[in-house]
Amino acid sequence: MTPSGRQAAGNVDGLALPARLVRLIAAGQWPCTEHEMNRMQGDARLAPDLVRRIRSTETSLVLYPTPFRTVHRRVDMGDRWWLDPCAAPWDIDLRLAVPIGDFGLGSDAPIVLDYRADRARPRVLGLLWRERGTANNWDPIADSFDEFFDRLELEANLPVFAREERNATRHTMLDLLRLLADPEAQRAYERNVPIAQVPAELFCMWFDDQYHPDSATFQEAFDPVERAALARFDAMFSEVADRMPERIGRVAELHARREWPLVVQAAARVLAEIGEGDDAGNRG
Repeated sequence: MTPSGRQAAGNVDGLALPARLVRLIAAGQWPCTEHEMNRMQGDARLAPDLVRRIRSTETSLVLYPTPFRTVHRRVDMGDRWWLDPCAAPWDIDLRLAVPIGDFGLGSDAPIVLDYRADRARPRVLGLLWRERGTANNWDPIADSFDEFFDRLELEANLPVFAREERNATRHTMLDLLRLLADPEAQRAYERNVPIAQVPAELFCMWFDDQYHPDSATFQEAFDPVERAALARFDAMFSEVADRMPERIGRVAELHARREWPLVVQAAARVLAEIGEGDDAGNRG
């Protein structure tokens, strides 16, 4: 089964994606979210010496998340950067170019599949920035996606994003529970981040940032017994939140509330049920 959010169809606006690219997507080894793409920046697995195999002057590379779109479709959706002279739009066919990556976030040096010469075997091009006064152009970096794949050793060097996302979700949730279970850690947080309103942060981190029980990543990160324990904690925490005043400025005020020890104790119980040291992933 193709993971949720990953591009299952093997084509983009009628252009067939290369078979090895489809295989990476199906295996969860291609980003499907902005978060997964951003995590690639500086990832040691795509080391500078690998990136230099496709362009000697570059040292980093990120892959754009699925679903892919042609440049023409991106422009239709409002991304006008592609029409700027710096993007050399005259040097590609916007309907036959599919962006798949970039030489590092902020580089404005995209990488595209170019289908002009061969609809079944697109070349891989990278935008090449020239000296001032000389127009940028799209420079071939591989004669095919297979060559791009082999030079970067993608199958060996890309993580399984879905698994890493699951582990990151679990690790972050357990860290938050440890903070909620430890009044001294809460005081230290306030000392170390004096501009933060820590009481509000503690509530927001749970209700807004971390507790998303219906998400696929959350359900993969915790087994049914663990999810039940987290749901019980959430119900209790929600009741406490409803009884709190609209604004609590300092941790000392929060600790003075008679409801707060209930949260601290409940967070400690959940950690005991889940396994305090078990943040390596779903046990089920």
